[in-house]
Amino acid sequence: MEDRTLIRLFLAGDRAASKAIDEYIDAGLQEWKSRVGYQVDDIKSDIRYKIYDILSNDKFEGRSSLRTFLARIVNHTCIDYLRYNRRFSDTPPEDMEIPSLFLNAESKMEKKQFWKLIFRVIRLLPRECIALWRMVLYDDMSCREIAVKKNKTEEYIKWRLWACRNKAREMREIVLKKDQLF
Repeated sequence: MEDRTLIRLFLAGDRAASKAIDEYIDAGLQEWKSRVGYQVDDIKSDIRYKIYDILSNDKFEGRSSLRTFLARIVNHTCIDYLRYNRRFSDTPPEDMEIPSLFLNAESKMEKKQFWKLIFRVIRLLPRECIALWRMVLYDDMSCREIAVKKNKTEEYIKWRLWACRNKAREMREIVLKKDQLF
């Protein structure tokens, strides 16, 4: 099959074309498998992404065959992985940087749990508390402005906000205790 036709079919999602591209990738990876070891699948995924990006942006100029072009991408990607691994093999574990990708995943999970807890607590609170907090947080109103609007004293509004905060803490503790596994 001609290279341009193979590329067009690959980008269209044709299975036979995808299989042919995978065979080119596997052929290029053969000499690298012993050096990259367990990372072969990660490297394959990275290569597939690069190839799709290059071909979909029409960056293949056709100066060489598609097979040769893909072999170069495979080689460069494997070299990059080996350089990356060597950098960490020479570094003591305590001096290693944690990739921000892992921190982002952890912080996303913490944020998700945090917001889940907040929503559960809010559902248990009296509507008056939610209304008062909206006025303070979203409408940026002071206790005096809320008191005028509600026809209450400023001290009463401060006391209600304090009581609502305590009620939220109480509900949070109830939810956390309920979620404990033991």
